[in-house]
Amino acid sequence: GQYGFSYIPKSDLDAAKASPDEDKHGRSDVRPYTKNGATMAGAMMVDEVKGKTCGIAFRSGEDGVPAASVIAYAPAETTDLCEVACVEIPEGVANDAGGVVKYGDDKYVVSLNYSTGNDNGGVAIISFEQNKVLARLRVQEKVSGTAAVDAAGNIIFGTEEGSLYIVKYNEGSEDLEVVFKQKVFDLIQKDARYKDDEICVNYATAKVYSSPVIADDGTIYIHIANDEKQYRTNSLLFSLTYEGTKGPGTSSWPQVGKNRKHVNIQ
Repeated sequence: GQYGFSYIPKSDLDAAKASPDEDKHGRSDVRPYTKNGATMAGAMMVDEVKGKTCGIAFRSGEDGVPAASVIAYAPAETTDLCEVACVEIPEGVANDAGGVVKYGDDKYVVSLNYSTGNDNGGVAIISFEQNKVLARLRVQEKVSGTAAVDAAGNIIFGTEEGSLYIVKYNEGSEDLEVVFKQKVFDLIQKDARYKDDEICVNYATAKVYSSPVIADDGTIYIHIANDEKQYRTNSLLFSLTYEGTKGPGTSSWPQVGKNRKHVNIQ
């Protein structure tokens, strides 16, 4: 939430493990942004930036102050030295629970919410090395989950409007190319196996809150819910194949959970 980054030194964790009954260990942390209008609600990833191991996350601004940014932090002696790199994303964008994943060398994909009436939702690719936003997909749709990147360079994500997107970055273009877009419910409804199934009734308002996971064979797994108030009792794990998608990307962190091993695809 609005507390930003925190970390606990490994030495404290080791001490806590050695003395589990003592409550004094494992409480050191640093919060470089604390209750100043900045919100970090999405998933964080870890990567090397400018020679330092950093936590990387998307920070929303409140009414544009501070500006929405993708920020890399590393533990430091003082909080003002924690920030290693920062790329601002214009137009007052925000995030919900979508995080950051790696896209090849020094590129990161971040999930965006939209502001009412504006095409500023979707996803963006940023570069810390070039210190800028490289490309965006602008839509009036809210991306609540973190995107996933496959080995062919496709970026896969869902929206709260129930759409499933596959987009691609073309070097030099400021706009991400939409390779595939379809309402999840329409895909289910078109499948002959479910034509007369209650799924076609229950998921007419299918929404995507979660992050997709890509298996080694390119199969895409994604969770859908039929509405925001009943997602605990009416939800579905949905899988599909698309001709152009491959296994998970080969970068250090191409999907939530980092890689196939850490998302229980064994």
